Amino acid sequence: AALAQVGHLAIRNRGTLGGSLSHADPAAEWPLLALLLEARLHLATAEGSRCLAAAEFITGAMSTALQPQELLTAVDFPALAPKHGWGFAEHARRSGDFAIAAAGVLLWAEDGRISRVRIAVGGGVDGGCRVAGAEAALLGCPLGVAPEDSVLQRALDALRASVQPNVDLH
Repeated sequence: AALAQVGHLAIRNRGTLGGSLSHADPAAEWPLLALLLEARLHLATAEGSRCLAAAEFITGAMSTALQPQELLTAVDFPALAPKHGWGFAEHARRSGDFAIAAAGVLLWAEDGRISRVRIAVGGGVDGGCRVAGAEAALLGCPLGVAPEDSVLQRALDALRASVQPNVDLH
């Protein structure tokens, strides 16, 4: 669902996963997905290599932990375990444009309740980010029924406190 939103045809044909992650544009889909899926990024120089979690690699809007002479050589996206659900939504001026706002969610279930949750947002924010407070608010909620208003309110309050939208023409 997210990759269908990546760029226009020329960008999809010439751009790279590593280039998008190294650029760390908060309006791009790959950085949001790397945070959401807890990707591991492998970096190398002539002197050696290191591996960072996506949250360590992406340090802000258009900013990464790449050092001079270092290259991003590989990215590991862990396979999702059974009993998970997901959602992704993006708003852009037109299909293929950078996201004005985007969000992804992963949920895991055990015994009819949310046992694990990840929420990541991107687009008009200063760097993609995980929303830990909203994730915590949803833990333990029963599946198959709408969460209580108080649970949704806590999740929304945490989201609002964590995400500061950019002030721009959009």
